[in-house]
Amino acid sequence: MIIKSFLVFMVGLLVLPGTAKADHNNYPPFVDWGMLENWTYAYDYEMFENSEVVELLQFWLDIEPDGIYGPQTNRAHRQRAMERGITVSIYEYIVQDRDFGPAVEQWRNEVVAAIARYGGPASDVPKFLRVMRCESGGDPNAYNESSMASGLMQHLANYFPWRAKMAGFEGASPFDPVANINVSAWLLYEHVAGGWGHWVCQ
Repeated sequence: MIIKSFLVFMVGLLVLPGTAKADHNNYPPFVDWGMLENWTYAYDYEMFENSEVVELLQFWLDIEPDGIYGPQTNRAHRQRAMERGITVSIYEYIVQDRDFGPAVEQWRNEVVAAIARYGGPASDVPKFLRVMRCESGGDPNAYNESSMASGLMQHLANYFPWRAKMAGFEGASPFDPVANINVSAWLLYEHVAGGWGHWVCQ
């Protein structure tokens, strides 16, 4: 309670109306800002929580502060926390099916088949496609030079060969869209440590 009250006080000092940019050069010197920032990332938020602590989190994330811990804040929070080795809860929320754009929609049938093949629910198709849109924009040749993540669902190069073998696609390239989709479905539904937590995008 003391810590939370202190955070509420700090929100009043730091988060000015209409601003969401952290100015690290103008912080008062008597606060361990690194510790405060990490604590804010490690705090256990409830989905759709509306609080001053969420507003402080949004301040650190440099996103528009509304004080609500929604999907956008959760995604940004998980990305930043992952970079710092902090574990953040993953919340399940319904993704409404819609047209995700031609670059992603061209893979819909493959996604439907792959989810069924590995025992996943058909209701996961929209979420799978939304993750794909976020990760690669539907480009099977997408490549992240810093992480070496590759393909539609951005698998890391050092993990993909083993995952592909276990999924029945031994020797496949992560840039093979069918293999990438199927390996992703295997990772979601059959791997002992599976689930959506393998992707920052949700």
